[in-house]
Amino acid sequence: MTHTRKKHVWPAPGPKAIAGNDDSQTPRHPMQPARPRRMRGRRLWLTVHLWIALAVGALPALLGLSGAALVLKGPLLRFDFGSATFDVARTPASQWRTGEEWAEQALAHYPDIDRVMGITAPGAGPLPTDAAVITALLRDGGYGFVTVDPATARPLGFFRYGEGWLFTLLDFHRHLLLPEAVEELGETVVACSGLLLLVSIGSGLYLWWPRERGWRHAFTLRRGAAWWRSLHTSVAAGCALPLILLAISGVMLARPDWPGSAQLRSVLGGDATVQTLHAALLLGWPGRILVLAAGLSLPFLYGTGLWLWWRGIRGYRADNRR
Repeated sequence: MTHTRKKHVWPAPGPKAIAGNDDSQTPRHPMQPARPRRMRGRRLWLTVHLWIALAVGALPALLGLSGAALVLKGPLLRFDFGSATFDVARTPASQWRTGEEWAEQALAHYPDIDRVMGITAPGAGPLPTDAAVITALLRDGGYGFVTVDPATARPLGFFRYGEGWLFTLLDFHRHLLLPEAVEELGETVVACSGLLLLVSIGSGLYLWWPRERGWRHAFTLRRGAAWWRSLHTSVAAGCALPLILLAISGVMLARPDWPGSAQLRSVLGGDATVQTLHAALLLGWPGRILVLAAGLSLPFLYGTGLWLWWRGIRGYRADNRR
């Protein structure tokens, strides 16, 4: 007796089967590709990545641009206040006058100074100069700086905090140029921008991660229409680690009172280490080059990301008109 095996008849893949809305009731057609869970996760993270860029992407881009400019603070200071204020012959420490002499000469030459707040030896402070720097409280309540030749105690120049391009960029980078009464609000916005940047980097890395195709494919620039997308992802992946370190240190500097910030600063070695991490990634001049590149990458990624999104929107509308 011959037994005929009953042939299972698969239903045609209707709208529900294709969309995957009712997989428990409608069996999939054998020719219909299954939607893996990873694809649903990819769509979720793509949405997160897109909306962060559309909603607040301009702010991290501007903070990155201002941070990159601050790497060039030496040329900016000389542009703002003149080279003579900062350029002095380098001398060994054994030939320096004392800090008290530097301060006395600064007070004698600049009557606007109320009192000296700090004395920084050449090369020891944030200002790139071989001169000693006197930080002073002024009679009008502002702050000023006097540069002094360390060997002769001769004052070289005076400038106020808040004047010039460098301090404008610094105030924007710290608190978005908001007035003193609401500086804390600006610092909070900057810190939140850093947190959102971390989410954007994480979602971008998830979308870019090569998986089966391999690392060589991940960093290969495509030809044709895919060139800009591959350039966007390659630059983002290459700058991801510096950007993560800059975002974390930036959040700690902007809001040191947030939960976990004090503990993390203690692990890293204190405020000075966090500031050096943010300024040069603890790597000296190679780190400053990386900070410059990472800062410039943010407006580039923001611009190319918006262009890729707009190009996709235009293509979608063109397809619907056909």
